Amino acid sequence: MKSSLQWVKGKDRPIPREEVEDIRRSLENPQQTYGGPWLEWLKARLALEPPDFLAEDILARPLEAILQIKVFADTDTVTIGDGKIIIVVSDDMDGMNLVDADAAVTTVSSSGTPTVQIRNITQAADMLTTRITIDVSEFTSYTAATPPVVDTANDDVATGNLIAVDVDVAGTGAKGLIVTLSFSQPS
Repeated sequence: MKSSLQWVKGKDRPIPREEVEDIRRSLENPQQTYGGPWLEWLKARLALEPPDFLAEDILARPLEAILQIKVFADTDTVTIGDGKIIIVVSDDMDGMNLVDADAAVTTVSSSGTPTVQIRNITQAADMLTTRITIDVSEFTSYTAATPPVVDTANDDVATGNLIAVDVDVAGTGAKGLIVTLSFSQPS
């Protein structure tokens, strides 16, 4: 899949990263307009015709990515173990940071607090200093007594990193685990 930072929609001409960064900086200038000589310069640099031109196509490397991961089916009991599911970081997420992690179950735990760790296998590092917990009789971690905390020393991801969902505590009778991971570009 072509990253919008590297390729122009409808063209197979790579755009050097330096040009994209120059364009990004130009557009971040609040006094800059999209018309006149600047637009002509931009179109000439990217060899675009007006119907194909959209600033979003050129600049739109995602500013954030939210991944919702179904770890256990709704009818499957949550069980403990490392790497219950493993995902691969796509090139569109290269350089992003994990900024939030949450979880939910479709059947609540009657005792015990389901507890989840997010681990970057490639970097051999846990990504949370405080793991995700779902309190007894609750469906989500959003209301947990102890909210998860991202480890800012280990929050970055790169293309191809393997990210694992580790279940450290299953709870009793909990089913249907879903993990939501939020990533964003560093500021």
